[in-house]
Amino acid sequence: MSDSFAVKSKPSKSLPDSASWQDYVEYLLSTGMLDAAGIYGQEGGVWAHSEEWDVPSATITEMVPHLKSHGARVPTSIVVNGKSYMVVRVDSNDGTAYARAGSSGVVLTLTTLGVIVCRHSSEKANAGQANLAVRRLADHLRQAGV
Repeated sequence: MSDSFAVKSKPSKSLPDSASWQDYVEYLLSTGMLDAAGIYGQEGGVWAHSEEWDVPSATITEMVPHLKSHGARVPTSIVVNGKSYMVVRVDSNDGTAYARAGSSGVVLTLTTLGVIVCRHSSEKANAGQANLAVRRLADHLRQAGV
């Protein structure tokens, strides 16, 4: 796999062709835009995550149908790592949800088989930059069929 999804504003870490899920999490953290990251199965199973990052399987399984379906009623908040975030937008066209709590935010985005969940804070990067890094990896994984 190439590193064509690398965020251009920060040095990129190239990924080997046979990257592990943990390598993808480390890549996201290496962008310098995210505080925490994890990759989960759409049924809520943990594939890889950064230290002290806990996304309950119930959060994953609750959000997946909303990320896949147009017009589905979206929850007003989600709990990630013990903190409640207000859901501000769900884009089911690309399977992405955005949530905020104070100066930090969470982005959830679907891949073919999984869900990437990451946290960013305004101290590291603006929300748009952080979301772009997550969505680029998701696009890369979708193209690879995972």
